[in-house]
Amino acid sequence: MSAHGNDVLLPELLAAVEAREPVALATVVETKRSVPRHAGSKMLVWADGRYSGSVGGGEMEARVVAEARLALADGRTRLLHYELLDPGSGDPGVCGGEVTVYVEPCVPDPTVLVVGCGHVGREVASLAHWLGLRVVATDDRPEMVTRDRLPDADIRIAGPVADAIAAVRADQTHAVVVARSMLVDLDVVPKLLAAGMRSVGVIGSSRRWQTTRARLLARGVPASDLDRVRTPIGLELAAETPREIALSILAEVVALHRGTDSTRRSPGQRGQAGGADTLVLLRGGGDLATGVAWRLTRAGFPVVVCELEHPLTVRRRVALSSAVADGRVDVEGMVGVRATVPEAIDLARQGLVPVVISPGLPDLPAQVVVDARMAKRTLDTTIDDAPLVVALGPGHTAGLDAHAVVETMRGPRLGRVLWSGSAAPDTGTPGEVGGHGAERVLRAPAEGAARWQACIGDLVEAGAVLGTVGGREVRSPFAGVVRGLVADGTMVPGGLKVGDVDPRADTDWQEISDKALAVGGGVLEAVLTWRQGLVTGTPQPPPAAAARPDRVREE
Repeated sequence: MSAHGNDVLLPELLAAVEAREPVALATVVETKRSVPRHAGSKMLVWADGRYSGSVGGGEMEARVVAEARLALADGRTRLLHYELLDPGSGDPGVCGGEVTVYVEPCVPDPTVLVVGCGHVGREVASLAHWLGLRVVATDDRPEMVTRDRLPDADIRIAGPVADAIAAVRADQTHAVVVARSMLVDLDVVPKLLAAGMRSVGVIGSSRRWQTTRARLLARGVPASDLDRVRTPIGLELAAETPREIALSILAEVVALHRGTDSTRRSPGQRGQAGGADTLVLLRGGGDLATGVAWRLTRAGFPVVVCELEHPLTVRRRVALSSAVADGRVDVEGMVGVRATVPEAIDLARQGLVPVVISPGLPDLPAQVVVDARMAKRTLDTTIDDAPLVVALGPGHTAGLDAHAVVETMRGPRLGRVLWSGSAAPDTGTPGEVGGHGAERVLRAPAEGAARWQACIGDLVEAGAVLGTVGGREVRSPFAGVVRGLVADGTMVPGGLKVGDVDPRADTDWQEISDKALAVGGGVLEAVLTWRQGLVTGTPQPPPAAAARPDRVREE
């Protein structure tokens, strides 16, 4: 790494590896014509966005950083190619050349935290060590955590689970709870969830978990946290002996680590009426579409979002479309990641929401297509796009270009599912919020680039200058909170919606809106109604696979 001033990166890379800190190495592997950096130039990128070194600077480097962070999230390498010719067509520069960058995530092998060192826990520790994984074993009984009993554990901790949690990096650790009783589960599961473990799995029958879950809910543990627990842990191998059970458990851990956990439902959905077998393709990733995705993913449906290369979303803090530029976005616990079409299904099955750049329908086996672009007119969506096609708002007709339409106008019919006819026509006037209607929407005074001096979430006074579009000022029409602005630097035509001010000073601009959740509830209703075969005139989904029998694994 001595060429092109990269020697300083080697100690940083080695230090990150030694500290088990995930880092991505980006290397310029090929260049043509005029480019800012030559082949061999390198850059390190950390998961929090920090970076060291350079592959060219500017917009192109910013895109590499975003892709590198995504690579750290999904563990996959990337080969990126950029033309530096015409920014107007989306190129990240004007140097006149071409650059190819290889991004390699350096992610340490995960840690397996074994909670409970009885017969199964002992075998899990042994097999995990054989697989090359780091093993931390803990039990509150000192006689169970000895070198003689657990020679393959890297760390042995006799005591409360909090001590073991302090000894691992939670985001790199799969917790395997193979404890002797439900009383131990009640103590350790909330602590493991609160620590942010990469996964938490619990041994035992469905009945044991249902009892544990009910008691934890009564203690105030959120249901959304408990939905992350994988139980009964382990892939179905008809295992009986402790060693066979350990094999099934670690097969699941390896599947999670490799991102190929496609043999079972998503976390928290086993044994429930989820929709892990029904892929939903969501066209658009704006704030309403994000409310739809939130409702669907909470019900267990894998969702893939299609977006434009340069989204025009206003409420970006609560929109999955932000992943296009940022690489990753977290909206109330739902994580969206920028992805390619080939990666999308595996990421969706892991509980993430992949956001792919695809103006048209990508080649994915979606059973449901939802047009959430809010164009307020029919674009290219047809009723033949999928077995179930749902469209949002005006411009669509149920039975003609979609099977179902969901009402998006504020009022008593908001979120209602229509299996015939159309939603209320577009009035051109936004619904009133806090006594303000059309004036709360900021529109571009001219064609040009949006440049903001205000930020989303700012409390502003009436008449305050928020920024400019095409060199002309955009002012707040009244005192309130800036709920949304298109991304800085976005080129927009005159008259386009570029921002939104809410007159309610106490509005939470970081939460999905009530309207988006109501519309999302309508879409979820449409999908569930269709899945249950209660709608005539639409192709019905194939019958769900029969549930496998409960496995009892208790020590």
